[in-house]
Amino acid sequence: EGLSEVNVEELKKSLSIGFSKKEVKELLGKPDDVARENSLETGDKGNPEYWRYDFPTEGYSFDAKTPDDIDLEGLQKGDMKIQLRLAWTSDFPRKLGSYSIFYKDNDGLIYSYYNNDTDENYSVYEPKSDSFIDVQK
Repeated sequence: EGLSEVNVEELKKSLSIGFSKKEVKELLGKPDDVARENSLETGDKGNPEYWRYDFPTEGYSFDAKTPDDIDLEGLQKGDMKIQLRLAWTSDFPRKLGSYSIFYKDNDGLIYSYYNNDTDENYSVYEPKSDSFIDVQK
């Protein structure tokens, strides 16, 4: 089945915290990258596995240095439409614990939308500090 069109609103509507890996694969297919907790620079021990999905323009591919890399340059140029990062719970069977959607909005800024069921927020990428800052949206 899967999504007919991938955009931020469709992803937010279609993804549910608590989804199984099978449900996510039915919706989105195979992930572009999979990371185990010890391979991530963040040192986040709460989620032992992450998946990344890339939604590029045709003919573009992102060469990630690490599985948790976000293609900021591709997003800014419009080559990468959306990147999605999923974090799985540490208990078995693994369930979707949280997700982040990275995208360039109509205002030309790069945003991250985060949802872990109890909290959802938006942040905007600030190039000077090379970090994301929480915003109201």
